[in-house]
Amino acid sequence: MSNPTPEFSLDPTTYGDSAIELSFPRAGIVGLQKSGTELIIDLNRDGIVEPTNDLTIFDFFDEQGELGNGEIEGINNVLSSDIIDFFANNPQEPVAGSTVYRFLNKDTGVHFYTANEEERNFVEDNLTNYTSEGASYLSVDTLTGNPKPLPVYRFLNQDTGVHLYTVSENERSAVENLDNFSFEGEAFFAYETEVEGSIPIYRFFNPTTGAHFYTPSATERDSVENNLPDFQSEGIAYYALPDTVDNQSLI
Repeated sequence: MSNPTPEFSLDPTTYGDSAIELSFPRAGIVGLQKSGTELIIDLNRDGIVEPTNDLTIFDFFDEQGELGNGEIEGINNVLSSDIIDFFANNPQEPVAGSTVYRFLNKDTGVHFYTANEEERNFVEDNLTNYTSEGASYLSVDTLTGNPKPLPVYRFLNQDTGVHLYTVSENERSAVENLDNFSFEGEAFFAYETEVEGSIPIYRFFNPTTGAHFYTPSATERDSVENNLPDFQSEGIAYYALPDTVDNQSLI
């Protein structure tokens, strides 16, 4: 069976003879970015990968990083095999997305997490029972994260007012069938399994309050396990990226 014709968001044949660099994007060059199985070429040379402004070749890579169904012989001055070799020899670090902020509800002792800065500002300015505990960790950029990150889904438990965060499609489906949970969409992006440069986000459940607690700190994890018997460890919820400030125990 012959390979399907690759899809282009732009036509590379209209881009003249501009040389493509075997390099990650940076201002002034036509660099390359691997995004999951897609190859993105920084056509406008601004150093920022943006599919609406640049060239996307879908399924250029397969899941192992070899040539995929979007295989083509070459693009301008570079062969597809050169591009495959470049990314094989220059693995990309995951790219950080938005910061995930953490709040403590002083009235209930439960925590709230958000990657939305407008929501963070609203909580800080209007909900006096919430104390900001600052940045907890970083999400993964959905465009440039390599491999492709998955959405972290957010649910609200209407009985307790506490949120549940999960990257698991199976858990999402199960929770959607619970009448007391409201689906609030995609909160941010993370990995379901460990990726180089990522950190585990540990998850605990308190059956007394019905609340989940999440932390990137191994020290805090150990403190909860050793000192808070009401909290049951549920292992690793997902993998995210570390904040630039060392995570410290707040419990």
